[in-house]
Amino acid sequence: MSVTYLLKRVGLFLLVVWLGVTINFFLPRLAPGDPIQEYLGQLAQQGMFVGDPSAGFVEEYRAKFGLDKPMWQQYINYWIDVSQFNFGLSVTDYPVEVTRVIRAALPWTLGLLTTATMIGFVLGTLFGALMVAAPGPWKRLLAWTTPFVMIVHSIPYFLLGI
Repeated sequence: MSVTYLLKRVGLFLLVVWLGVTINFFLPRLAPGDPIQEYLGQLAQQGMFVGDPSAGFVEEYRAKFGLDKPMWQQYINYWIDVSQFNFGLSVTDYPVEVTRVIRAALPWTLGLLTTATMIGFVLGTLFGALMVAAPGPWKRLLAWTTPFVMIVHSIPYFLLGI
């Protein structure tokens, strides 16, 4: 492996990480509305919040989540927090930390990922073996499935899961 190739790969890795974190920062902030107002509205609909949103609650929550600062300062603070794996408090499950929410969902996610990988491996191996060893008519039938499988394979998993 040459040094040039390694530097290109590291540079590409850093570019992808920067782009992913930047998109993850800006995408929620580009959504219409205020996340704090939305959350307090949801609490009011559930009967869990009976206060007046203009009574300083919104400003207090915006300050807790750092949304009262200018966008550039929020971006720098976001990078600092992400680099330290400090994801802060959850807006929807306040006052629970985001790491606790992730920790609670991680076993289910890994279980689903493992199951899907095993099913995909077994079915892929089975269909591959059948395409090689199947007699005439079955081979033609299985050959027709190849374009379908290629199309489904090109769909992102999160979109296919919907």
